[in-house]
Amino acid sequence: STASAETASVSAGWYGVSGGGIEITNLVDNTVDAALRGNLQVNTVGDIEIRADENSYLSAEAKSLTASFSLGAAVGASVVSNTAQSEIAAVIGDATVMSFGDVRVLANSNLDISNTDTVGVSGSLVGIAVNVASAEARNTVKAAIRDASVYADTGTVTVKAEADNKAQTSAKGGAVGALAVGAMVAETT
Repeated sequence: STASAETASVSAGWYGVSGGGIEITNLVDNTVDAALRGNLQVNTVGDIEIRADENSYLSAEAKSLTASFSLGAAVGASVVSNTAQSEIAAVIGDATVMSFGDVRVLANSNLDISNTDTVGVSGSLVGIAVNVASAEARNTVKAAIRDASVYADTGTVTVKAEADNKAQTSAKGGAVGALAVGAMVAETT
């Protein structure tokens, strides 16, 4: 998912006020479930693979400019948030599995939050700029064999859960004026 927004606000005159704001929220909240469950008897001469995969890409960018050419104020704010909170699970449960090959229970999450960026500048007699960027990788990845009997007579049994998370944030900007306030926050969790 990719999102971007830009805003520019300008005022002029003896007294003027300009303001601009952007909020971008990207959210991936999936349930990916691969399972062999229930009162089952599975017999095979080949391999068995239970696999749950999720590949997510998130990117967001906000640009804001506010200016007041007056004895007034310019206020700008940009908030950008990218969050992934999917549940990815691969399970063999309550079953009997007999194989002459390999048995694999695999869960995998590939998450790329490559851009969570905000840039904002405000300028006037009073200039205020606030820019916040946050990226959260909260995926849950599980692989399990629960209350099951699994036999791999000539092979191996593999149970593996993996997550490859990449996240980047940046918040840049500034405020100009006789009274200038600027706050830039970038956070990755």
